[in-house]
Amino acid sequence: QDLPGQHLFQYLNGDGTPEVLLRIDAPSLCGSGGCPLFVLRKTAGSYEEISRTTLTWAPVVVSEHRTSGWSDLLLWQRADPPRGASYYALLEFESPGYPSNPSMEPARLLELPVRGVAYLFDKDGRGIEYRRPQRPPASK
Repeated sequence: QDLPGQHLFQYLNGDGTPEVLLRIDAPSLCGSGGCPLFVLRKTAGSYEEISRTTLTWAPVVVSEHRTSGWSDLLLWQRADPPRGASYYALLEFESPGYPSNPSMEPARLLELPVRGVAYLFDKDGRGIEYRRPQRPPASK
């Protein structure tokens, strides 16, 4: 079954093989809190799910900072006033994957400025920013 969504090949763990960020944008899978984001790893002839994060909004920011060898992800969390202000949630990789819910621990409010690149924009005319993944520098 074809589902509407966006995907991006991006080096997240420095192993030289890009992972897939897949954000499904289907009414049957999305709710008022957002849509699911999957991180997939290529295996022999297939893809393996590394993590599934619910309640995501675009954009998805891949941070330059790494935790446990994986790039941190920053996800927009939209609040409906008067419940509070919208914010970016910081998702750090903790084996076996990223947190499943960006609005609950271990994900947390982003408190400090972070450098990264935003991908997978909403359908508001900006489209999807795609940058060819840069191969990680060789280990010394």
